[in-house]
Amino acid sequence: MQQAKKRAWQGIAVFIICLVISLPIYSASALAATVQITRNSGEEGIEQFLDADGDVWTLNALISGLGDKTVNPGNVTVKIGDNKAPFQSCSPAALGGVSCEYISPLTDGIKESSMR
Repeated sequence: MQQAKKRAWQGIAVFIICLVISLPIYSASALAATVQITRNSGEEGIEQFLDADGDVWTLNALISGLGDKTVNPGNVTVKIGDNKAPFQSCSPAALGGVSCEYISPLTDGIKESSMR
């Protein structure tokens, strides 16, 4: 009888340990949003291509998995190296989610550098 009680409590302890370990994993996936780049181009509209001589860079991001939450464009940023800038606008997307847009006029052109 004593052995059965001890085994039952050990089973309960293992179950509680599993719950505690899985809680951060579950909450991270439940609270996570998905960000997908839908446009990354210059004025010519060629994906992933910018003209080095004074182009206008347009970057669109589709954010989904937010539920009813709204997105402030100031909270969505693009980071390149040490530089960080907020997106200019966010609006509801046609198929759900939020579409945010970042536009940067590259008036001085783009300097050649390594992409590492």
